[in-house]
Amino acid sequence: RALFPQHSDLKFAGLLNPLDAPHHMRAQERGAFREGVVVDKPPGTRPGGAGTGSFVDVGLKHNVLIDRVLKPGLRVTTKLESYDRNQRPYLLGAACAPSAPREELGQYWGYTTR
Repeated sequence: RALFPQHSDLKFAGLLNPLDAPHHMRAQERGAFREGVVVDKPPGTRPGGAGTGSFVDVGLKHNVLIDRVLKPGLRVTTKLESYDRNQRPYLLGAACAPSAPREELGQYWGYTTR
């Protein structure tokens, strides 16, 4: 929803069964990588004073604080450090190349177009 405007022809597409592709994860699924969008929120400070980063909505209950500041609305592949929040209101992760899931895990992660 954050990346593409809703088209009237596709307004009921959400009622269809979900795609069972590795890069179309459901909210309850845990994986090392997730695709998300940078939210329009002030940058957060990483634990231990390790700099600031942006918050990314990756389709989970809590946003992910990544390791760099990016422009809101940008699509980003995120590598999650852990699903344990340790009393924080967010998860920790790092921005990575879209090819990282394929290169590191041999996992299909969609395709690119020109």
